[in-house]
Amino acid sequence: MKKKLLRNLGLKLLSVMIAVVLWFVVVMTNNPKDTKTFYDVPVKLVNVELLAKEGKVYEVLDGTDLVRVTVEMPRNRMGELTKEDIVAEADVSKLTEINTVPITCSVINPDLNISDIKCSRDAVRLSVEEEAKKWLNVQAIPLGNVGEGYVVDSIDKSPTRIQIVGPKSAVDKVSSVVAEVDVTNAISNVTVNVEPLFYDAEGNLLHLPSVTKNEDNIHVEVKVLATKEVPLELSYMGQPAEGYLVTGRIDIDPPTVLVAGTLNSLVGVNKITIPAEEIDITGATEDYTTSVSIRKHLPDNLKLVEVEGSNGRANVTVGIEPEAERTLTIAERNISIESLPEGFEADFEQEAGPYRLTISGLNSDISGIDQGEVRGTVNVAAWMESENMSQLAAGTYRLPVSFEFPEEIRMENELFVRLTIVEVEEE
Repeated sequence: MKKKLLRNLGLKLLSVMIAVVLWFVVVMTNNPKDTKTFYDVPVKLVNVELLAKEGKVYEVLDGTDLVRVTVEMPRNRMGELTKEDIVAEADVSKLTEINTVPITCSVINPDLNISDIKCSRDAVRLSVEEEAKKWLNVQAIPLGNVGEGYVVDSIDKSPTRIQIVGPKSAVDKVSSVVAEVDVTNAISNVTVNVEPLFYDAEGNLLHLPSVTKNEDNIHVEVKVLATKEVPLELSYMGQPAEGYLVTGRIDIDPPTVLVAGTLNSLVGVNKITIPAEEIDITGATEDYTTSVSIRKHLPDNLKLVEVEGSNGRANVTVGIEPEAERTLTIAERNISIESLPEGFEADFEQEAGPYRLTISGLNSDISGIDQGEVRGTVNVAAWMESENMSQLAAGTYRLPVSFEFPEEIRMENELFVRLTIVEVEEE
């Protein structure tokens, strides 16, 4: 029996090998192998908490956490394989000295007869740094211009501070956190929730996906008020030093101000009055200059829209200059006699003129007087009344001359003329 089994052993082995080959050919012919490629497969980083325990944070570099995976498997099973069956992982516990983490790829369904699987890259590249935290005040900034005739009054925000966390190099770049609100053409209050933005010290917008914040949105309320331009009105108290006069020039800078409030509160507001107590020129010997607060004299329901650098104040100058004098020569012909009782005639005493009258005031006022046009009047009736004279008798008398000058000009001396009064005989 044994001899029969061993007889023609070589041929028998060859037959078995041929049978196996034929079986393989048949199988491959009926169900050949093929490859299937999946793109942008995300690599899951595991054990990342190990970095957190060391006070470190990471950032994936150059998109190395996305891979292309190629799978070899029987063609007739390919329809069963989806992208969700592909698992790409990188175990952070295997982080190398050059901050790379090896990638392993697998298929979660072992029944698909996967014969080979390949990833387009071997490792995820990381940037690993010390973790940094920083608290920053939130700045709320309006963008655009509100409607014409309106102004932004105030901006409230909540929260007022946020904390940012991330790689130290990224956190150090952040100089300010800004909540930007578009107020273009707004004529009423604006209330929005906006995402806070990061800016560096030069005012450049930063995009830092590795930096997280404890607040995703900032609640901002922008108060918008109507405005109205009104003049400043003021007066002064006191008198300058003796021998000095107020010129009448009062300069106000700014002469008008912009006030803000509700539309109803602006109705009837046509000026802002600065009381005289704010401007006391007592004893001044030159132009009096002072700064007065505008804000404290506003109605309670209005606010001042300040010009940059004004600090809510107005600069006031009251013109003051030395009193000037001028002596006028008054010709006799420019003096008239009036109210002479009936039955009398009067004439000036021989060679009594010309007459001199000293006036004082601002130089600009007295220099403009034309002495040839100055007219004086001798009122005989008024003189008699002042002297308690009921009857006029002939004789030579010394009578005052009255002049009419503008209020700002003062006479420094009283001018008298001597009149010879005679009684007219009836014919």
